[in-house]
Amino acid sequence: MAKKEKKNTGKLSSTTFSLIVICIVGVLAVALGLLYPKVKNIQNIKADWLANTIRLEEQKRFYPAYAQACNLADTQFANLLPLPERKAIAREEISGLGEVFKQIAEKEGVALSENRMDTESFKTGAELISMNITYKGEFLHFRPCLIELIKLPCFNSLENVEIRTDRDNVRYCSIRCKIAIENNDVSKNQG
Repeated sequence: MAKKEKKNTGKLSSTTFSLIVICIVGVLAVALGLLYPKVKNIQNIKADWLANTIRLEEQKRFYPAYAQACNLADTQFANLLPLPERKAIAREEISGLGEVFKQIAEKEGVALSENRMDTESFKTGAELISMNITYKGEFLHFRPCLIELIKLPCFNSLENVEIRTDRDNVRYCSIRCKIAIENNDVSKNQG
């Protein structure tokens, strides 16, 4: 009888052991089922936090420029260009504009690289003539050149302004503008 009791005890212990293992595996499965979504959520939160940190660092880097742009946008600038009364230049005086453009260049510390008149716009009866002017020099000197050009009494409008740099790092400012010229249409003068 003692042997039978030992066998039952052995069977009970293996059954009990199996039940304990099944319970532990079940508890682990339930725990993983409950914890996995939370771990995944924590990983998503970390990824969002990292993305926001990177975005904030970028914003910190660009904030001074943004703040300065906002200040400039709110600033009221006085009209600092006392523009002369506009009047057309006589056709005979157009050839002297090249010297005027050269003087502007010398005054502002740049060189006059090109001064071309659009001959198509210089016909009898035309009131405006297109001019192509190119200055060569430092970038910061181009703005005063433009201001001096606009101050000319015969200046009418800007058509195009282009700033470019060549291979040797020399900067050019090409300007296409319209100059008011006197109309010498013969039919108008006779009537």
